[in-house]
Amino acid sequence: MNKVLIVNDCRFESIIIRDIINTLGYTVKITNEYGAIREIKEFSPNIVIANLIMKDTTGDKLLERIRQVDSNIYGILSSCNPIYLDNYKSKGVDNVIQTPVNIAALKKVLALKNEKQEGDNSNSNFSFCPYCGEKIDVQQFKFCPYCGNKFNIYREL
Repeated sequence: MNKVLIVNDCRFESIIIRDIINTLGYTVKITNEYGAIREIKEFSPNIVIANLIMKDTTGDKLLERIRQVDSNIYGILSSCNPIYLDNYKSKGVDNVIQTPVNIAALKKVLALKNEKQEGDNSNSNFSFCPYCGEKIDVQQFKFCPYCGNKFNIYREL
């Protein structure tokens, strides 16, 4: 099942987006910019919708940090102002959406996510550290960047 994390400092806007996404059959959680990284680790969403302008950061910068934790997350940037995907593609943004959002627009953006996922090679080595449980790419690291333990696949026989 798809999980969506909404990162927005406007509670009212977050609740509206959450309710719409819930009607589409997704599991949704709301957080602000300060709890986003923690929620990525605990909730393990595969989609993040981040508001462009927040109190201490911007959504594109936050999506860049989120991609360092989980590079497989589909990042959607939201704003009440018109924004263009081409301006944010290099910053970990997969799509943009303008708020206030409606069900048809969200359906379209989420359908594009599913099309991208089906087009990917699904040969991802993304997994969990067997020692501390954090999500990591076991092919990228020989040691867990969180707990420091060496992975079995690299242990000498």
